[in-house]
Amino acid sequence: MGYRKNSKDGLDRGEQQIERLLFERSPIEIVGDKCKPLSLLVTDQNFPLTRQSRGQVLCDALGFINHRGICHPIATEIKITDADPWFAVVENLIQTRLARFNLNNIEHYAIKRSLRDLNLQSARGAWGLVLAPRKYFDQNSTRLEAALKLIQEVKKEHVLESSLQ
Repeated sequence: MGYRKNSKDGLDRGEQQIERLLFERSPIEIVGDKCKPLSLLVTDQNFPLTRQSRGQVLCDALGFINHRGICHPIATEIKITDADPWFAVVENLIQTRLARFNLNNIEHYAIKRSLRDLNLQSARGAWGLVLAPRKYFDQNSTRLEAALKLIQEVKKEHVLESSLQ
């Protein structure tokens, strides 16, 4: 569905600048966990992760990474100045968790509509991404450290859960 936010006087405001770049340049290369480049294909903006009209949870952008033959939805939270890195990571963890529980709808809506030419049949797992300029992350080193620690704890918990299954 492409870029859907209205600009004011033809100029993008705040997050719109990054969102527009994502859609214009998709797919983009991002650095993975072990410094291996991954290609992120951004397909949707303001993607709903729940069906409720009240309290709707949206991710700013939904995209996909094909990693080792598996298509992973990426719930992306975009920030410029709003709140801080801790808030952004917590918000993105909520989005990622909802995306994991909503894979059937993501497959039906996004893969079958936006990615049908790539012959991707299913989505597995869901990943999260907080995308912001460097100055956003540098604004509060204490909150950034706490956010990075939270990410590491969530990764450990996920590895433990996977090994128990």
